[in-house]
Amino acid sequence: MSARAFIKRDFRIEKNYKLAFILKLAGMYLYLSIFYFMGFWLEKSGAFFLSVFLGIIFANLLLVPLNAFSEGLRKEQLYGTMESLFLSSKSNFSLLSGVVSYPLVYGFLETVIYLGALFFIPLPGEINLFLLLSGVVLGLFSLAALGIISASFIMAFKRGDPINFLLNAALTLLGGVFFPVSVLSGWLLKLSLLNPITHALELIRIGFGFKSSLSWSPQSSIMFLLIFSIVVLPAAFYAFKLAVKHAGKTGSIGKY
Repeated sequence: MSARAFIKRDFRIEKNYKLAFILKLAGMYLYLSIFYFMGFWLEKSGAFFLSVFLGIIFANLLLVPLNAFSEGLRKEQLYGTMESLFLSSKSNFSLLSGVVSYPLVYGFLETVIYLGALFFIPLPGEINLFLLLSGVVLGLFSLAALGIISASFIMAFKRGDPINFLLNAALTLLGGVFFPVSVLSGWLLKLSLLNPITHALELIRIGFGFKSSLSWSPQSSIMFLLIFSIVVLPAAFYAFKLAVKHAGKTGSIGKY
C-alpha cells in the first residue's frame, strides 16, 4: 500500500468520528486555559502561557511519529491485516511511511487549528521561519527514529505500550514542554540535553521570538538534531528489519 492509500483509508475511518475530533480540540483549549490563567498569575506579560502553549502544541505534533508507528502496527495486528499489509508493501520503508502518513497529516491539521489562537496573543519578538521549520522537521525525524524502534518491539514482542509510555513521559518531562530545562540541574540537565524534544522546542520557541534558554546557540541544536537523525534513523530501520525477520521466522507476523 502507498502512503496515499493509507491516508485515504484512515480518513474514511476517522470521518465517522467527527464528534471525537471536536471534543479533543475543545478539551485541549480547556487544558491550555489553565496555563493561561497561571501565566497571568505568575507574570503579567503572559510570556509563560505562550511558552507553555507552544511547548504543548508542538510536543503533541513531535510525538506523533513516536506513537504512530507502534499504534499503527498494533492496530493492524488486532484487525488481522498485518500479513496482507506486508505483502502489499514494496519495502519496510514504504510500509512505515504509510502507517505514519495519516497521523502526521492529522497532527499538522490539529497544530494549525491550535495556532489560530496566536492571532490574539502578542509574540515576544520577530518570527524566524528558518529556525521554526528546522525545529519541526528535524524534531519529527528524530522522534520518528525512536518511533521505529518502538515499532520493532511491537513486531518482536506484540506489546509496545510500556516502552511508549516511558518514552513519552521521559521526553515530555525532560523536554522543556512545561518549564525551561535550565531550571534542571546535575544529571537531569544532562539527560534533557540529550533529548531531541528539548532542542526542537528550543528552535521553535526562538522561531516565535523567544530568547534562547540554553547555554548554546540555535545552530548547535540544529547540529544535534541532524546528528541524532543521521545516527539513530538507520539503526532504527535495521532494528525493525531484524524484528520483521524474527517475526517471519517464528510465524508470528499476524499474531497479537
